[in-house]
Amino acid sequence: AVRSGRPDRARRLLRRARITRPGGDLEGERRLVAGEIELRSAAAEPAIDSLLVAADVLAGTRRDLAIRALMRAGEAACFSGNHLRYAEIAARAEALRRPHEPEHLEIIFKHIAGFAAIFLGRYRRALFACSVGFMRWTWRVGYYAYAAIGPARSPPFTLGRADYPADL
Repeated sequence: AVRSGRPDRARRLLRRARITRPGGDLEGERRLVAGEIELRSAAAEPAIDSLLVAADVLAGTRRDLAIRALMRAGEAACFSGNHLRYAEIAARAEALRRPHEPEHLEIIFKHIAGFAAIFLGRYRRALFACSVGFMRWTWRVGYYAYAAIGPARSPPFTLGRADYPADL
């Protein structure tokens, strides 16, 4: 029903769905689907709340779906222009984070944290310095390796400013 362009029908079908399995994870999945329907039918602001409730319900039993719900809530926050909600979404994602996450989940956590930092202006100074230092060093190596006019000496292995022709 959603793909056919009829989100109202999809919502009605979803409300009629009966819970036949014991446990709250099916209710969380239902709320996740409802939030995704709202998100795709241009109701981004209500989708944020639906997806956050789904993440709360799923956090105990289906952590992977809870993380997915938080990612979708972040999309809804972007589409609605309500970027301040990203702080709440990032805090919830951080609460679900565990040490030694699989790569696919680690990317999602970094994605959420990165957008929260951008929208809220809380990009840590140390992280900024590291990013700029890495770009600076990459620029030097690229200049040395690929430029025909590069110097004969190799670039210094430092993230800070250095006496080298290529610098940011």
